[in-house]
Amino acid sequence: MCGISNSVEFGEPALRLLIDSESRVKRFLDHGADPSVTGEQASPLATAALEPLCGVFDTLISHGADLDLYALFKAMTPRGRGGIPDINDLTDRGIDINVVRPEYGTPLHYAITSGTEAKEKLELLLQRGGDRIVKNTYVLTPAELAQKKGHLDVFDFLLGDVWS
Repeated sequence: MCGISNSVEFGEPALRLLIDSESRVKRFLDHGADPSVTGEQASPLATAALEPLCGVFDTLISHGADLDLYALFKAMTPRGRGGIPDINDLTDRGIDINVVRPEYGTPLHYAITSGTEAKEKLELLLQRGGDRIVKNTYVLTPAELAQKKGHLDVFDFLLGDVWS
């Protein structure tokens, strides 16, 4: 089973496609599947982060899955349901939240566009050590990005905490 379970021949590792079944994920892992193999889209952990603290998430990590920064972005996406619980879990496990990804910036940059929970996510990331002065690849801080995108409430929130 190991050769098949680590294959990305069809673009994605089989493990990533089994995220909806904890028992199948565990079986693949018990037979040598690598929980950190990624495909064209995302790692199994990043896919699991779309759901709120599912058992698959813990199973992947307990089997040595890399703390993939994309998992944090997936937990924060408006499409995902992982949200605040997964963000807490990943930051508790020590994921580096100040790494700049070319397509997203830092998690603080990404949180700005995360819909109605933007302020809650920003507040959590700041409490967990998010650096508000790290610039993205367009040389913008999170506050500058919020201003540029027209999210003035988020801009005020980010600056209000600094200047008050």
